[in-house]
Amino acid sequence: MNFSSCNTGEIYDKTYTISSDIWVYDEILDFEFTVSDTSRSYDLYLLIRNSGAYHYSNIWLFVKTFAPGGNVLTDTIEIALSDEKGRWFGKGIGDVNEMQVPYKENVYFINRGIYKVSLQHAMRDSMLEGIMDIGFKLQYHQ
Repeated sequence: MNFSSCNTGEIYDKTYTISSDIWVYDEILDFEFTVSDTSRSYDLYLLIRNSGAYHYSNIWLFVKTFAPGGNVLTDTIEIALSDEKGRWFGKGIGDVNEMQVPYKENVYFINRGIYKVSLQHAMRDSMLEGIMDIGFKLQYHQ
């Protein structure tokens, strides 16, 4: 598994490239970031890049957030990737589609320190063909 990271003004922005464009169920993607300012609110985003080889119009994810001090928040979320006619949401060129999806907005972190967000797909198929990249971004709420 390869990963890339870039900084375009966000506090944290990391994307994993999924090997062979097949996201396997037990492949958990971890994103660690530091919160030093608890007086400001934040927006959290998920990035999904898929090809036309992805066979579904949505994706279900298990999202676990680990806070300093041991608190864990677990979510199961659904993200719609296309409409009923199969037209992808988001932006794309050719066979590749990319979506940045708000996960949580205007969030206040109670504690300073290192947080970790873990993503795992929650689809019935254990191998999701056509998932190219999965990312997570944290930025100050505007």
